[in-house]
Amino acid sequence: MKVLRVIGLIGGLGFLSHAAGAAIHELEDNQLQATDHRYQIFIAEHNAILNGKAITMKSIFKIDLETGTVWRYRQGIDSKGKPYEEFFEVPNQ
Repeated sequence: MKVLRVIGLIGGLGFLSHAAGAAIHELEDNQLQATDHRYQIFIAEHNAILNGKAITMKSIFKIDLETGTVWRYRQGIDSKGKPYEEFFEVPNQ
């Protein structure tokens, strides 16, 4: 019985230390970990016009950290009925 308690205690401490370590590295919704890469992907809110109405929506963006150029991700169906997905450059940033 004592052996099971000791094993449970050690396992529980290991789990708690792992959970505490994960909590330290928790990020905001729109943040990614810093890296040495040229491009960074992030999610942000922006204003858009949909059916003649101004709305606020969230989109996926990519930024070139060297030049500051930003692209927005979009997907849909083209005029021939084929699905597409692309990043297009955001003008007038």
